[in-house]
Amino acid sequence: MESSCYPNSRRCSVELFLQHDHVTIPLMWEVPKAESLGILTLSIWVAILELLKYIFFRTGLLALNTPVSLFVRASSLQEKTSDLIGQKPPDITKAIPQTSSTEISNLIPDIEIMALASPIAEDLTEYIKRFPTLGIATLYPALLQPKPRGSVRLASANPYDRPRVNLGYFSDPTDYPTARKAVRLALKCAELMKAQGFPITRAHQLPEHPDDDEDVDEYIRRWSRTIYHYTSTCRMAPVDDLQPGVVDDELKVHGVGI
Repeated sequence: MESSCYPNSRRCSVELFLQHDHVTIPLMWEVPKAESLGILTLSIWVAILELLKYIFFRTGLLALNTPVSLFVRASSLQEKTSDLIGQKPPDITKAIPQTSSTEISNLIPDIEIMALASPIAEDLTEYIKRFPTLGIATLYPALLQPKPRGSVRLASANPYDRPRVNLGYFSDPTDYPTARKAVRLALKCAELMKAQGFPITRAHQLPEHPDDDEDVDEYIRRWSRTIYHYTSTCRMAPVDDLQPGVVDDELKVHGVGI
């Protein structure tokens, strides 16, 4: 990590490391509009009713502000089917007193599957283009312990220029097997939901050949996105340190002056 930014120069390489982000791969199915939050966009009266239910009783569709999630470790899933393998994992809350930190980290889930009664869109424009009249249910697999690290760098010495952001998704190829298991587990969950009566009408956005690793990997590259869980660090150290810092002990960025 280094810093070299000068007031009269266009070159600036102050770097901040993105330590973590939960990359996700949305999978979507069409459902009756009444089973989706999209019903709020079709009827102003339904929207008003749901707003009043939330204001006075904290109930209704608008109270569903937190998705339901399933957590699992990839090592407990079979590669192709995502069926559970091995014995039931130990209760981590009981295992902590007599377990090393490394062993504990091996018990922490690295896959999360979220369920949302709405589609996933980057912005209102994409939503209007793709989902204006559709009821959509989404399962949203996320990698909780991705290996790559991203970065944010200054593009120039001009503070108004947008920074250069590299999220680093799947720059470490060993994340792909975990992501494939997450996608296949979400597909299996959807099959079980439909078998139990949930009114899935048809697929909307899924891998075409879920048994084919290359097809699933292509789907992951095409549709993976952030859920804005990234965090970051800037090293605090002298600029002439063996590992140069970005800021000094007063949090001033090295090489930047007025």
